[in-house]
Amino acid sequence: MLNIKRILRRASMRDPGQSPLKTLPPDYLLSTNDPLSEEQKGTLQSELMDLELDFLRITGRPYVDTVQEIDIRKHKGGKECLKAIRIRKPLLSCMRSLPLELWQRIFFFVVFYESYRAGHLLHDEAELRLLCSVSASWRWAALNHHILWSQLPALNLYDYNIRKKGWVEKLQNRLELYLARSGSMPLVVDCSVNIFAWTRHQEVVQQFAPVLLGLCHRWGDVSLNMPFQVFDAVSLPSVRGKVPSLSRLELFITLPGSGPNGETTFTIDCFSVAPKLEEIRLDIYQDPFDELCPFEIQLPWSQLKKVSASLPSESSFYKDVMEASPSNLQTIDHWARTAEPAVPVPVVPRILPHLTCLRLVMFTMETASFIAHLDLLTLPALTHLTLPRCDTPDGRIYRSVRSLLERSVCSLEEFSLDGKREASKVSLMYFEVLTLCPKLTDVDIAYKESNMFFDKISLDRTSLDRFLPHLKVLRIGRYTYSVDGGQPTLGEINVEKFMRMVKLRTVNLDKKQDLKPLDRVYFYNHDSEELHRNLTIYEAGESRDRSEDLQSPLSGLESLTALAVKAEDVLETYIGADRRHQLEYIKVYRETDRIIQELESVSFEKLNSTIFARRNIPYLLTQVSQMTSGNQLPLGDRLLRFQSRTKKLLNKWKPYLLRDVRASPYVWRYWYGIRGGGFILMEWWNIEESECQTEEDRLWESMTAFE
Repeated sequence: MLNIKRILRRASMRDPGQSPLKTLPPDYLLSTNDPLSEEQKGTLQSELMDLELDFLRITGRPYVDTVQEIDIRKHKGGKECLKAIRIRKPLLSCMRSLPLELWQRIFFFVVFYESYRAGHLLHDEAELRLLCSVSASWRWAALNHHILWSQLPALNLYDYNIRKKGWVEKLQNRLELYLARSGSMPLVVDCSVNIFAWTRHQEVVQQFAPVLLGLCHRWGDVSLNMPFQVFDAVSLPSVRGKVPSLSRLELFITLPGSGPNGETTFTIDCFSVAPKLEEIRLDIYQDPFDELCPFEIQLPWSQLKKVSASLPSESSFYKDVMEASPSNLQTIDHWARTAEPAVPVPVVPRILPHLTCLRLVMFTMETASFIAHLDLLTLPALTHLTLPRCDTPDGRIYRSVRSLLERSVCSLEEFSLDGKREASKVSLMYFEVLTLCPKLTDVDIAYKESNMFFDKISLDRTSLDRFLPHLKVLRIGRYTYSVDGGQPTLGEINVEKFMRMVKLRTVNLDKKQDLKPLDRVYFYNHDSEELHRNLTIYEAGESRDRSEDLQSPLSGLESLTALAVKAEDVLETYIGADRRHQLEYIKVYRETDRIIQELESVSFEKLNSTIFARRNIPYLLTQVSQMTSGNQLPLGDRLLRFQSRTKKLLNKWKPYLLRDVRASPYVWRYWYGIRGGGFILMEWWNIEESECQTEEDRLWESMTAFE
């Protein structure tokens, strides 16, 4: 047991002049994170022991980390003793004694982060600079960890960048710094050149080209975005056979118009010899008003694992990949940009044992040859399948897909097949295909068959038929388009049938069985106003206690719906505005200030705020409030205080937004115009039982995060 009397006697015998209260640790220990020597550790431990004895003598109780100043304010000298202890405690933290090798591993996870959209790790240069500024030991660890410097600064050689004073010199210095510190690691290279930079600053582009080409033997992950004429002029074809470390390649190439006789063929063959190349992403674009010209690319087809391409329809890329039959191929994602001619497909038997994802989005194809192609494929590992429009009145395409699944003995998790299924028997054939995939979690249906589908997937407790028991994501009308440019017939959604299905799949789900709740439903290319009107009528019938009158005035202002629609448009314009040109965007500032003033006058204490959540107003206000603060903001933002005002507005509205959205287990959001979105989302916000988030946090995140 702790002998309090003995400790107090020892404290009273010590010379008060030697108390650590009279001194502070050396400044360099307080301002750095360097490891302590054994002598420094001993000194600090001795001082800390004496201070804890002083604390016990002064306050009459032992020191604990949770003690607060308010608890010892009546004890003279207690506050100073507590401060001295808390200064020394962190200095003895085990974090200062971690080996530098471990710090280097930690730095990697700080500097590199995953990006779902990019598909690979991205580099945060600001975090790397911050790590180097903490202490001498951290700086040494970062400088000697070559992989932290292996992703070179992005070479965004655009006209507006090059015209900035000192920009080129600064980029050169950073590039030299990274190259000097990267050792012999494979490099991540990202180079973009637009046509204006090439025509106006050709000498600058030519200045960087030799540096990159001279390092081609170290290329590991390369992304090139440029017109084809730049690709050819900077001697990129000369790297053929000189890229032994290249494992991932992205090409974004813009093709010029063809020659006067249409004889021009654009060919890229400089990456045909790359022994480690496994992942390729191609995006080949040509102005639709130019005459189409042939494009060819040569790659080591047999060693590819992941393939993604957006190409003109006449390209033989897909055919080349399938005919090579890579034994380790895992993913094919192919998008045909143009409507004609038909995409060529191979008509030879192929077995791809490791292919898990086959996504083909093509505007035009020759139906008979494509069905013959499917009949010759065997894909035992297939889990994700997206097939293009292939209209067969007799449903041959569905028989072909069914045959593929039965032959491959695979079970799909995501499936989409776009096409006309106006006849009920054709839709039934489609449903028969779905029946073969009990593990499906993500599926597409057309608007015409949606009401029939709602009836079929409703998990009635009294029925033994469990159709798609693991369905989590339902997409309606995703690939609906018209080749001739006309507007497709979308059909109508029976809201009552839809909501019955949703309830049976979520709140009324039988948890005793192996069933998964429906997470999200997407409506693509649908009229949000019509859907909102039908939902309002349905919800008013379900609960009449707090329904919003869409036509009623709001304190002399516009109705809530009109105000929400207007606020969505203005805030989105403000977020996307190029704020470097302040004079050109005075109108944007004025309109944003006006709409924020209108929003500030709204109180939801006695009003229903649901339409604001559906129109993504909480998300847009969050984006505005999180914009860069301080002197980096243009003058208009600093004077009008958009960031602080929107943050205050969110805090004011949050209780009422949560109150109204919590009244329903579903959050509806209309993603039209925002970041190019074109869909309506219904999300069951209580889908995840997370120990790290409360119910309120999950609900608020579902309203303020981007889908």
